[in-house]
Amino acid sequence: MGSDPDNLPEPSSFVIENLQFGYLAQLILGDSLSANDIYTMLDGMGKSIDRKEIKQIIFRYKLDEKKTQLQLIFLKKRKMKVSIEDSQSNTHTGEK
Repeated sequence: MGSDPDNLPEPSSFVIENLQFGYLAQLILGDSLSANDIYTMLDGMGKSIDRKEIKQIIFRYKLDEKKTQLQLIFLKKRKMKVSIEDSQSNTHTGEK
């Protein structure tokens, strides 16, 4: 069983496994994925989010904490961000 794909809550943050995170980041940076491909990969990782037009993708690496974060920023009247952190991260940050 799972969530109704037409009625998903809007997440502000979630964690994915470090290996999956690295692979996803490598494909995005290699310009190998479309926005639809990104959503399909997240779905396959069990992290379904509402499919909206992506305006920007931001990668951050905090050297002192050794934590990686990916943010998807969507086109919308009000700003909305989804943060995705590697599984070794202890904090979850995101803004809507």
